[in-house]
Amino acid sequence: MNTPKRILFVGDLHTGGHHSVLPRKRLPEFPEFPGIRYLNDCWDNAVFNLPEMVDITFFMGDLVEGTNRKAEGTGLFSTKLSDQVESAIELLAPIAARSKTVFRVKGTDYHDSVHNPLLALDIELGVRKARQVFDVDLGSGILNVAHHPSGGGALYLGTKLDKEQRLAGLAALAKKVPHARWIFRAHLHNFAHFITPMREVILTPCWKLPDAYSVKGNYFGWQPDIGMVLMEEDERSLSGFRVVPILYDLPQPRVITQEELDGTMIDYVDVFDKPLEGFVELPEESEEGGTGDED
Repeated sequence: MNTPKRILFVGDLHTGGHHSVLPRKRLPEFPEFPGIRYLNDCWDNAVFNLPEMVDITFFMGDLVEGTNRKAEGTGLFSTKLSDQVESAIELLAPIAARSKTVFRVKGTDYHDSVHNPLLALDIELGVRKARQVFDVDLGSGILNVAHHPSGGGALYLGTKLDKEQRLAGLAALAKKVPHARWIFRAHLHNFAHFITPMREVILTPCWKLPDAYSVKGNYFGWQPDIGMVLMEEDERSLSGFRVVPILYDLPQPRVITQEELDGTMIDYVDVFDKPLEGFVELPEESEEGGTGDED
């Protein structure tokens, strides 16, 4: 039996929403949604630079945004889950084509839905199994993968990851679960890597920019990390594998300049409610028309 040497983790796409990665052909020409176009550039770059083949890919859950029922379906390109699933298929197909085995981790019911619309994705992309928790024997240890980290609030990500690995150790000591050498979680939209001599805990990043809900809840604390994570065999590593984050800068919110303030009455606009204005400065049109950058 061949031991996996490369394992990819990608999730929290939330595709279908106004702040998330989306296939280019599904983007309207206007408004321009520069934030999503930036995410698409990052996505294309990440996929292009992946190894030609990985042994296992985990889709880490929350692949679609869902119906957004708490906001009455606003903030979506389509409330039809089938449209969102088709978008996820288009995005993930090139990754599945480079994967010998694909597993799908079940995400949050609010996003991925209790009615299992992602079954169509499983069939189309050849997903071998879909479940909440995976335990995979990598030869030198057990890889444990799930979407949700352990519950409970904590100010520091390191606290949550330390709690996760300690609970894993206690459960294994009681012979209730296998001893996990690597623990991968998603859901929090941040990358983090916590290492002890016994195990490693990794949070995977996302493909969704801040939205009105996250900005309202915790503007500074809920700023996401964009990207995916590759795990590769490395005999020099303590565990025999090294974790390689593939990360991209977060676009900066537009800052009102001094020039704009001088002698000008500013109407307050929440840029996170208007992603077409909030993340990337668009070139101004010249008096003759166009952007002035044609030369």
